[in-house]
Amino acid sequence: RAVYTDTLGNPVSPAVIQDINQFQVSKRSGTIDVWWLYDDGGLTLLLPYILTTRQQFAGCQLRVFTLANRKYDLDRETRNMAALLAKFRIEFTSVIVIPDVTKRASDETRDAFNKIVEGLPEGNIPEEELIEN
Repeated sequence: RAVYTDTLGNPVSPAVIQDINQFQVSKRSGTIDVWWLYDDGGLTLLLPYILTTRQQFAGCQLRVFTLANRKYDLDRETRNMAALLAKFRIEFTSVIVIPDVTKRASDETRDAFNKIVEGLPEGNIPEEELIEN
C-alpha cells in the first residue's frame, strides 16, 4: 500500500517521493557560490554561511565571487573581500574577482548566450528585455 497519495487518492510516483526527500539526506560535499555584487551590509554573505553551519551543508565550501571595474584592482579587491569575510568571521575557500565588468561582452559570448536563449520555450524572457540587454 502506498504511503503517499495525491488529492485523488492515487499513489504518488517514486520519482516524486525522491524529490520530496532529497533535502532530508545529509549533503556530504559541494560548493556554495556567492555573488557579492554590492555592499548590502553582509546579508548576501551571512545567509550562505548560515547554511554551512547546518548538518546538511556542513561539508560544503563557500566560494565568493566579486566584481572589479579595472584589471589593476584585482589584487586590492581580493584583499578587501578577504578582510571583510575575516571581519564577519566567515570561513571561505576562495575569493574570485571578476575583472572588467564594465566591458561589453565579446561577439562569441553574445552568440553563446543567444544559442542558450533560443533553446528556451517562448515567453520566458520578454522580447523587450532581450533587446535591451
